[in-house]
Amino acid sequence: MRRIVLNYRIRKHYESFIAEDFVREVTDGTKNLELKGRVELIADQLQANLPTDFTQALDILRQILGPENENETGMFTKYYWIMPIAKYIEK
Repeated sequence: MRRIVLNYRIRKHYESFIAEDFVREVTDGTKNLELKGRVELIADQLQANLPTDFTQALDILRQILGPENENETGMFTKYYWIMPIAKYIEK
């Protein structure tokens, strides 16, 4: 996962986001995980590092998404970084 994408985008919209903790936990935790496990871990770290109020956290995440991918192209080359966001919302 390109944790830097989430790191910088979230920090831009949520000053209390402790990016270093997020990056460290994700980096340390994902070393031996396959894709689904990494997505799950990153979603858990989003929950641990975003506001506990879901509505507030969701607002932050909406702000980092950017424009809609209207053609649904490039999902696994340019947009795979949103998979942990979807998992976070699911959980």
